[in-house]
Amino acid sequence: MKMVNEISAGGVLVRQGTEGREAVLVSVRGGKRWALPKGRQDEGETLSRTALREVAEETGLLGSIIAPLGSMTFDFTFRDGPDSESRHKIVHFFLMECIGGDISSFDEVEISECRWFPVEEAASLLRFPDEREILLKAEAIFRGLETAEVSTKNTDN
Repeated sequence: MKMVNEISAGGVLVRQGTEGREAVLVSVRGGKRWALPKGRQDEGETLSRTALREVAEETGLLGSIIAPLGSMTFDFTFRDGPDSESRHKIVHFFLMECIGGDISSFDEVEISECRWFPVEEAASLLRFPDEREILLKAEAIFRGLETAEVSTKNTDN
């Protein structure tokens, strides 16, 4: 069986909701699984550009990158009729702040649903532990940024 290497990128897109920070998730496979928005890197495209493009395509929302979050790696078999191939996939994630767009204009061909969730609920909905870890790392970075802002304000007196 042939082995194909695949590189993807995506984002943890966040906003401040009425009851705390929220992250956007996409539902795939007919609504059977919630995931972080991500997709394949186009030739000549940087990882950050791929992440911004894929988040926009899948969610209808625009993001601004705050920080890289690391990557996850996995192997799977892709079946197309009688043919199949093994794939080794690396997905690079970025923490992003939502700066605009329209969630109702998500990609209805690939995505079943797109919704904002409180971060803790979003983490519980993610099927893969590596995605959950990426989301929780994003939340920890945001908490650190908030703490740094408070510290800076206190020293400005």
